[in-house]
Amino acid sequence: MGLAKPGSVEDSIDVGSIDGMRRAILQGAHTSSLIRECFSRAQSRLLNREEIYVLLAYEALVRLEELRQVRESLKQERVQARPVADPDGHF
Repeated sequence: MGLAKPGSVEDSIDVGSIDGMRRAILQGAHTSSLIRECFSRAQSRLLNREEIYVLLAYEALVRLEELRQVRESLKQERVQARPVADPDGHF
């Protein structure tokens, strides 16, 4: 679902090139509501081709940063939730 990863079995598009990445994004729009949402927003703003891909990149980076922050927060919570041994080594 979504975008095929470079080198994956389902990847029939050469995503090593800009045109290949563009085709992968367009193909991914068939299965990814996120990509469709971004394209819809871009079309409603009457963005040109370059602006559409800037919007897609921006959205991807924002969501990636949000995911990274959640992951870091969960790591912190796990560290804080670990039981601490007393001096005798008992929990």
